[in-house]
Amino acid sequence: MLLVSVGEQVNEMQLAGWIGTTPIGGVQFPGWTGTWLSLFANWETVGAQLGALALVLGSYAAAQYARVWRPRRRGQTAEIRPDRPPEEPAGVAQPPPAPGLGTI
Repeated sequence: MLLVSVGEQVNEMQLAGWIGTTPIGGVQFPGWTGTWLSLFANWETVGAQLGALALVLGSYAAAQYARVWRPRRRGQTAEIRPDRPPEEPAGVAQPPPAPGLGTI
């Protein structure tokens, strides 16, 4: 979804004349790739889409490093996800049920 959005935005800026268009020599994409994937045979569109892909994959790798790899390298246990939500502490009042919904 992000790649399509980035490709479409770059193409719109090219059509408006805000950025240039440098064709990729000797490369032809079928017409449907522009319609469905917003992939056009110019360096600006492909470069922006590759940059967006690198940003997404890099942020995932950084999150994995911070959550799993770094603690393991330090001899700690990696972050684990709880199997159920925390229980309510004693003495905390529960909100009344919404009117008209009743209880089960």
